[in-house]
Order: sequence, then C-alpha cells, then structure tokens
Amino acid sequence: MRNRAVILRGVPGVGKTSVALGLRERLSPAIRLSIDTIRYFATPRQLTDAQLLAAKRGAAHLAVEYARIGMLPIIDSVFEDRLVLGETVGIIERAGVKVDVYTLTAPTAVILERNEHRDWSIRQNADRIMDLAGRWRPDVGRAIHTDGTVVEEVVDAIVEDMKGRSRIVAGPATWSTDAKAVLWVRHGLAVGPPEPVYPRDDQIAMTEQGINQVLALRREISLYRPTSLISSPSARAIQTAELLASPLGIEVRQDWRLRGRRMTSLEGSTLTDLRSRLGDDFVSLLVSRGEEIAADGEETVGEAQARVTESVAEAVRAAPPGGRIVLISHEGPHNWACAAYVGASLSAFRDFALDHGRMSLMLFGETNEFVTILAMNTQHLPAGLVPAGGI
Repeated sequence: MRNRAVILRGVPGVGKTSVALGLRERLSPAIRLSIDTIRYFATPRQLTDAQLLAAKRGAAHLAVEYARIGMLPIIDSVFEDRLVLGETVGIIERAGVKVDVYTLTAPTAVILERNEHRDWSIRQNADRIMDLAGRWRPDVGRAIHTDGTVVEEVVDAIVEDMKGRSRIVAGPATWSTDAKAVLWVRHGLAVGPPEPVYPRDDQIAMTEQGINQVLALRREISLYRPTSLISSPSARAIQTAELLASPLGIEVRQDWRLRGRRMTSLEGSTLTDLRSRLGDDFVSLLVSRGEEIAADGEETVGEAQARVTESVAEAVRAAPPGGRIVLISHEGPHNWACAAYVGASLSAFRDFALDHGRMSLMLFGETNEFVTILAMNTQHLPAGLVPAGGI
C-alpha cells in the first residue's frame, strides 16, 4: 500500500505494540515508529507535554520520508489529545500521504488485567490507566476492538479496512451525456466539546483543519460543474456546503434525510455517567459501532438507510438529463447508500468508507437506475472518469 501511513492510538495496554508489529510484518515494506521509542532517545527522559509533542511531530516527518521511498509507516501512541493527533495527521497529509487512523479499544477491566501481565519495565500505573479510560474518546478514526481476539485477527481487520477505504470501484470511463452523477462529499474534520460526552449534533463543529480540507475540494467541485447541491442540516455539513457553493453561485438546499443517526435520548450525557449506567461495552458500541445498538424510541439503522436512499432517489429523479448532484453528508449515510445500491447486507456497510473532506462518485442511468460507483473515498475526481461531453 503505497503513499499511505497508519496511526494506532489507544490507552496503555490495549495492544498497540503487538498490532503495530503485526502490521509491519503483514504490510512489508513497512516501519514501526513508536512515539515511546523516539521519546526514550532524550536525556533527561521526561513525560512532558513538550517532549511528547516534539516526538509526535518528529514521527510525522519521519513517516513522510519513509512513505516517499515506498514504505508504510506505522505510528503508535496514546494520542489522547485530538488536536495533537490532528496536527500529526496534517503534517503527513500535507505531504500527499494518506493517513488511516485506528483507535484500539477494550473494556477497562480487560486492559487492567493485561497490564498486570506485562513485563515490569513497561507496566503502567493502574490509576493512570483508569484515569485515561474514564476520559477516553474512542470516536476518532476507526474503532477496532481488541478484546476476545488474537493479534492476527486485529491485523486482519485493519488490513481489510484499509483495502476498502482506498478502493475505486470499477466502472465505465465514460457515460452518455444524459446519465446522472451523484457526488458524495463528507464534511471536513469536526470535533465535539472537549469534555468526554455524547454530544448534541449542534455541538460538533468543524476544526481549522476541517475547513482547509473542504477548501482543498473547491477546484474538484468546480470541475464537476454541479447542477444542484443538497446538504444534511447538521452545522458541519452546512458549513461545508456553503464553503463549496460560494464560488459557484449555487443555492444550498437542506434535506434532513441526509443527516447521521443519533441516539438523541443520550445526548449531553457524560461518557462516565453512561458507563456507570449502561456499562463499558455499551459506551464502546455507542461511540464506535452505534449501528449495533437498538433502543426504544430511537431510529434503527435500517430506517436510517431507507430515508437516505429515498433522498438520493428523489434527487436523481428531480435532476435534469446529465444532472450532476452534490450531496454533503456524513460517513454513515454514504455507507448505508453504497450498501443498498450494490446489494450488500446492511451489516457490511463498514466495507465502504468516506473520510473527512473526501468524495465518492456514483453513476445513474438516463432512466434514474443505479449503474455503478465510479470512485470512492477520494480527494480528486479520478483521471478518465468524466462524462462523454467532458466535465
């Protein structure tokens, strides 16, 4: 996997080292860049914020250099601070290297038990682990659960996910001028409030990095020459839509059916409170695999998929011949739609991906029938994938 980098994050004892070493062997030529190892080069060796930040920035620059010679860099660290993680990712991606972030998770009790069996030289203070676990935000990157698995299974899951996140689905390089295209765009990087809560939707805002991700798409959207632009009503999606529509003079229309799926009855609750009331496993699922949770009075994933595909079908029917639609939405709605259109089971929707500030392109026929997915999870419209009349 060329021009790629992997970041593994998680609390001490969750399995980062073992997984990083497994990935290094599986995806050779690759190199593991351990933040701890880099930090240990320093004298005096201190766990200060300044030293940790310097180590992470240094690892990011090393990752770029190794990626340039065809190796896959694998960086592992706690990465508790999402802003530091964002800066690290930004350094790498500004150099043209795609970063896949994976958060390794396991129940606190499992992590504490593993810590007790670690060599004394790397064993962590149990109070620190519990403190980190209590404040931990697993809803960053892709969550990979390590409890009840062996290292090889975790490595398999990451490798398969990386393949799915980078693929371009085969399709025709040209199509008739009356065919219709739907370009999915995910909003830029967004974060919720600093405290560990299950946030309300309006508390999740785009970061400066997210805004820059959107601005980087302006040229591609301009080349696409959209005939309509439809957005989820979430603030981060609307902001993305307005940034893209501004130079085009296109009106942004909102459609609530493009929003993500939320557990509204839990919004505003702290993760600590939810853990005490509902347990570690529930919280882990809530922030990483919410589709596996069914709650009374809350929308199911099947219902969410139905409203999204209804929205897409309506937009395609309303588009003129040759219409080029832009949908500003979230990863969930995009993945549910992809699963529906290619005939995959809803449980397989994670085989599809749409990272922050990236696009996927779908083609529909002259009579509004789905034809194929032409590109997935890309920052650029693929070369050659243009209408017969040109974009």
